[in-house]
Amino acid sequence: MSKNFVTAIRGGVLDRIIDYLVRQPSRDTDSTNAFLLNYRKYIEPNQLLDILFTKLNNAKQESSSSSEQVALRCINLIQSWVSSHYHDFMDDQELLRELQERLASLNDDRVKPIGKTITTQEAVCLT
Repeated sequence: MSKNFVTAIRGGVLDRIIDYLVRQPSRDTDSTNAFLLNYRKYIEPNQLLDILFTKLNNAKQESSSSSEQVALRCINLIQSWVSSHYHDFMDDQELLRELQERLASLNDDRVKPIGKTITTQEAVCLT
């Protein structure tokens, strides 16, 4: 008899939830979307940005396949945040500026799509 397990986040300590999102073996878009819809109840957007970039920078300093996966998941989570919840950045120009500065400082081609998403979202907001 085969057992199929589905992981569902029902609650937890913030750091553990974020760790789950960036360390999960496969991309869990449902949990990511639920987190991005609800994180503001627990932390401010600038705190989330700090946590994600800390995890991303720590992963980039290590040289293993699992740390590479964490870095990529952090980038994907930031991309999802920008594309699906741009109002966080539109409503807080300081947060947007900080995001752009941090992305530029990474010097990593994998973050270029996030910059394109920001440009697209800004254009949509101006129309």
